[in-house]
Amino acid sequence: MLLKLNRIIMRLAAGLLVVVGIVKIISSYSGVAYLSHFDPVLSFLTNRTLILLAGGIEIVLAVIIFLRPQSWVARYGLLSLCFMFSVYRIGGVALGVQSPCPCLGRASDWLHITPHAADEVALSLLIVFSLIAIISFAVQSILSVSRKRSCGRISI
Repeated sequence: MLLKLNRIIMRLAAGLLVVVGIVKIISSYSGVAYLSHFDPVLSFLTNRTLILLAGGIEIVLAVIIFLRPQSWVARYGLLSLCFMFSVYRIGGVALGVQSPCPCLGRASDWLHITPHAADEVALSLLIVFSLIAIISFAVQSILSVSRKRSCGRISI
Protein backbone atom coordinates (compact mmCIF):
# COMPACT_ATOMS: atom_id res chain seq x y z
CA MET A 1 0.00 0.00 0.00
CA LEU A 2 2.71 2.49 0.99
CA LEU A 3 4.81 1.51 -2.01
CA LYS A 4 1.90 2.16 -4.35
CA LEU A 5 1.19 5.52 -2.67
CA ASN A 6 4.85 6.46 -3.03
CA ARG A 7 4.82 5.66 -6.76
CA ILE A 8 1.65 7.68 -7.24
CA ILE A 9 2.94 10.81 -5.52
CA MET A 10 6.32 10.60 -7.27
CA ARG A 11 4.60 10.25 -10.65
CA LEU A 12 2.35 13.17 -9.72
CA ALA A 13 5.50 15.22 -9.12
CA ALA A 14 6.89 14.04 -12.46
CA GLY A 15 3.72 15.10 -14.26
CA LEU A 16 3.83 18.53 -12.65
CA LEU A 17 7.53 18.84 -13.53
CA VAL A 18 6.81 18.07 -17.17
CA VAL A 19 4.06 20.69 -17.35
CA VAL A 20 6.13 23.37 -15.62
CA GLY A 21 9.24 22.49 -17.64
CA ILE A 22 7.37 22.73 -20.94
CA VAL A 23 5.81 26.04 -19.91
CA LYS A 24 9.27 27.41 -19.10
CA ILE A 25 10.82 26.22 -22.34
CA ILE A 26 7.97 27.59 -24.46
CA SER A 27 7.99 30.92 -22.63
CA SER A 28 11.76 31.24 -23.08
CA TYR A 29 11.20 31.53 -26.84
CA SER A 30 8.76 34.41 -26.56
CA GLY A 31 9.95 37.81 -27.71
CA VAL A 32 9.66 39.48 -24.32
CA ALA A 33 12.50 41.94 -23.70
CA TYR A 34 13.09 40.86 -20.10
CA LEU A 35 14.40 37.49 -21.34
CA SER A 36 17.47 39.24 -22.74
CA HIS A 37 18.27 40.90 -19.40
CA PHE A 38 20.63 39.31 -16.94
CA ASP A 39 19.07 37.50 -14.00
CA PRO A 40 19.31 39.48 -10.75
CA VAL A 41 20.43 36.45 -8.69
CA LEU A 42 22.59 34.55 -11.18
CA SER A 43 23.93 37.65 -12.89
CA PHE A 44 26.14 35.71 -15.32
CA LEU A 45 23.05 34.18 -17.02
CA THR A 46 20.30 35.83 -18.99
CA ASN A 47 16.73 35.17 -17.94
CA ARG A 48 16.21 33.18 -21.15
CA THR A 49 19.19 30.91 -20.44
CA LEU A 50 18.15 30.40 -16.83
CA ILE A 51 14.57 29.52 -17.74
CA LEU A 52 15.76 27.12 -20.46
CA LEU A 53 18.14 25.41 -18.02
CA ALA A 54 15.51 25.11 -15.31
CA GLY A 55 12.91 23.76 -17.74
CA GLY A 56 15.36 21.25 -19.20
CA ILE A 57 16.42 20.02 -15.77
CA GLU A 58 12.79 19.64 -14.73
CA ILE A 59 11.96 17.57 -17.81
CA VAL A 60 15.03 15.34 -17.41
CA LEU A 61 14.17 14.77 -13.74
CA ALA A 62 10.55 14.02 -14.68
CA VAL A 63 11.72 11.32 -17.12
CA ILE A 64 13.92 9.78 -14.41
CA ILE A 65 11.00 9.80 -11.97
CA PHE A 66 8.60 8.28 -14.51
CA LEU A 67 11.05 5.49 -15.32
CA ARG A 68 12.23 4.76 -11.77
CA PRO A 69 9.93 6.43 -9.21
CA GLN A 70 11.29 4.31 -6.36
CA SER A 71 14.97 4.94 -7.06
CA TRP A 72 17.20 7.02 -4.84
CA VAL A 73 18.14 9.06 -7.91
CA ALA A 74 14.51 10.12 -8.32
CA ARG A 75 14.11 11.05 -4.65
CA TYR A 76 17.44 12.84 -4.30
CA GLY A 77 16.92 14.51 -7.67
CA LEU A 78 13.59 15.94 -6.57
CA LEU A 79 15.00 17.00 -3.22
CA SER A 80 18.02 18.61 -4.91
CA LEU A 81 15.79 20.49 -7.32
CA CYS A 82 13.73 21.83 -4.41
CA PHE A 83 16.93 22.83 -2.62
CA MET A 84 18.26 24.67 -5.69
CA PHE A 85 15.00 26.56 -6.18
CA SER A 86 14.88 27.44 -2.47
CA VAL A 87 18.46 28.74 -2.53
CA TYR A 88 17.59 30.81 -5.62
CA ARG A 89 14.61 32.35 -3.84
CA ILE A 90 16.66 33.02 -0.68
CA GLY A 91 19.32 34.63 -2.88
CA GLY A 92 16.69 36.91 -4.37
CA VAL A 93 15.51 37.94 -0.92
CA ALA A 94 19.10 38.48 0.28
CA LEU A 95 19.85 40.67 -2.74
CA GLY A 96 16.66 42.66 -2.22
CA VAL A 97 15.10 41.68 -5.54
CA GLN A 98 11.63 43.23 -5.49
CA SER A 99 10.19 41.91 -8.72
CA PRO A 100 8.38 38.58 -8.64
CA CYS A 101 10.42 35.49 -9.35
CA PRO A 102 10.37 34.68 -13.08
CA CYS A 103 10.08 31.02 -12.08
CA LEU A 104 7.33 30.21 -14.55
CA GLY A 105 8.66 32.33 -17.38
CA ARG A 106 5.92 34.33 -19.07
CA ALA A 107 3.15 31.90 -18.14
CA SER A 108 1.43 34.71 -16.27
CA ASP A 109 0.72 36.39 -19.61
CA TRP A 110 -0.86 33.23 -21.06
CA LEU A 111 -2.91 32.55 -17.95
CA HIS A 112 -3.96 36.21 -17.64
CA ILE A 113 -2.79 36.45 -14.04
CA THR A 114 -0.48 38.98 -12.45
CA PRO A 115 3.22 38.20 -12.14
CA HIS A 116 2.79 38.21 -8.36
CA ALA A 117 0.07 35.55 -8.62
CA ALA A 118 2.36 33.48 -10.85
CA ASP A 119 5.09 33.90 -8.23
CA GLU A 120 2.70 32.57 -5.58
CA VAL A 121 1.85 29.60 -7.83
CA ALA A 122 5.57 28.90 -8.27
CA LEU A 123 6.14 29.07 -4.51
CA SER A 124 3.19 26.74 -3.95
CA LEU A 125 4.64 24.27 -6.46
CA LEU A 126 7.98 24.43 -4.66
CA ILE A 127 6.24 23.57 -1.39
CA VAL A 128 4.31 20.72 -3.05
CA PHE A 129 7.50 19.28 -4.61
CA SER A 130 9.30 19.56 -1.27
CA LEU A 131 6.49 17.78 0.57
CA ILE A 132 6.41 15.02 -2.04
CA ALA A 133 10.17 14.50 -1.70
CA ILE A 134 9.93 14.39 2.10
CA ILE A 135 6.97 11.99 2.04
CA SER A 136 8.79 9.76 -0.44
CA PHE A 137 11.85 9.60 1.80
CA ALA A 138 9.66 8.85 4.83
CA VAL A 139 7.78 6.08 3.04
CA GLN A 140 11.02 4.54 1.82
CA SER A 141 12.45 4.64 5.35
CA ILE A 142 9.35 2.97 6.76
CA LEU A 143 9.48 0.28 4.09
CA SER A 144 13.19 -0.27 4.67
CA VAL A 145 12.74 -0.72 8.43
CA SER A 146 9.75 -2.97 7.81
CA ARG A 147 11.77 -5.20 5.46
CA LYS A 148 14.62 -5.43 7.93
CA ARG A 149 12.25 -6.43 10.71
CA SER A 150 10.62 -9.12 8.55
CA CYS A 151 14.06 -10.52 7.72
CA GLY A 152 14.96 -10.68 11.40
CA ARG A 153 17.73 -8.12 11.29
CA ILE A 154 16.13 -5.80 13.82
CA SER A 155 14.83 -7.10 17.11
CA ILE A 156 12.79 -5.17 19.62
